[in-house]
Amino acid sequence: ANAFVAGFIGAPAMNLLPADLVKGLALPSGSAIEDDESNGSLLAGFRPEKAHITIEIDSEKYHEGEGCLKAQVAWLEPTGADTFIHIRCGEESLVVRSSPNHRLQKGQEVTVRIPQAAIRWFRSKDGLSVA
Repeated sequence: ANAFVAGFIGAPAMNLLPADLVKGLALPSGSAIEDDESNGSLLAGFRPEKAHITIEIDSEKYHEGEGCLKAQVAWLEPTGADTFIHIRCGEESLVVRSSPNHRLQKGQEVTVRIPQAAIRWFRSKDGLSVA
């Protein structure tokens, strides 16, 4: 798989963002990364259903085995059994699938937590999977 395919398969598609935006993740190692001429620049990819949103906005409070990032709710898309929470992290747009029980509002600051095991890594320069 590569980032191009990951970015359009599924509804909603996999989230892809620069790995340095996600605090607390252990970056993968190996020859595919060491041979990367972009100096190890990676994309972190994760499915919308694998992330969790909390209203605790201190992204420095991460736990072992998970990454987190601060974001802002852009809009909510209720779909019945689920709600797609569209969020912004700087210039990046992400989607998190959640239960409709979340009481979030547009513009609200949140923390997105992503389990390490849910992350798929891609090289930024060509989108090839590295882990």
